[in-house]
Amino acid sequence: MLNIILFFAVWILLWSPIAFLLGRKLRWDFPNPPTPEQKIPLVLSLYVLAPPLLWFWVHRSGWMGSGVMGSGVTGSGLTLANYGWAWSGAFALRVGSGLGLAVLSLVLLWGLERLLGWITFELDAKALLKLVGPILAVAIAISVVEELLFRGFLFEELVSTLGNSSGLGSGWVVIVALGLTNLVFALLHLPWDRWQAVVPQLPGLWVLGLVLSLAYLRWGDLAMAIGLHAGWVWAIASLDTVNGIQYTGKVPAWVTGVGGYLLAGVMGVGFLGVIGGLIFA
Repeated sequence: MLNIILFFAVWILLWSPIAFLLGRKLRWDFPNPPTPEQKIPLVLSLYVLAPPLLWFWVHRSGWMGSGVMGSGVTGSGLTLANYGWAWSGAFALRVGSGLGLAVLSLVLLWGLERLLGWITFELDAKALLKLVGPILAVAIAISVVEELLFRGFLFEELVSTLGNSSGLGSGWVVIVALGLTNLVFALLHLPWDRWQAVVPQLPGLWVLGLVLSLAYLRWGDLAMAIGLHAGWVWAIASLDTVNGIQYTGKVPAWVTGVGGYLLAGVMGVGFLGVIGGLIFA
């Protein structure tokens, strides 16, 4: 557990001067949440530090001759593969497959809601085409870092810690680690937006994280989780940016998503449950 706390503390400490300088340039009214325009550069400046820091953290364990971490490799044998990163042609193919599956799942969900008369589409094709490339790049970058940190590092460290100290059986260790990992993942969205917008999404964010964790466990690496995460972020952010979905009000907001947020609605959480069931099957 100490290893987890130290890692996140060092990460935030390293980012603090960058956040201060960038926040002043962007006129971020800290401690209030950043605006959407301020959020992207702030998040990217934080996330760009994570992979090299985690690489150093993993190898530092080897250099210092520490014991078991994550998947049980000791000492100098530690690599990012312990946390699900195993880049290869097959890995890249699964990322692409996950991305395609995520977009297809949203097309089906939104198509059903359109058929039921709950939403309408108002798409500016030219504006959308200009945005999809940059949004895809940001979505992939965010997904790589978040999957590596949460479904990889945090989950594996919790499994190791709980397995060594809790006395629980291995199955219960995994279940508890899944729950805690994705609770942290959901709660860490709170500083980045108004609490009124985030709180209704917390159950959906937890379920989203759980589905991505199941993808990690099912395929044994982060590729499918990265692809799914990136695809969902890409599709949702693209349409949100151009206000491409309008809600007709034929059903309560809690059905389609409170505040227009997909993860704050029964349909969004339910569709995640279906995807999770297919992965688990």
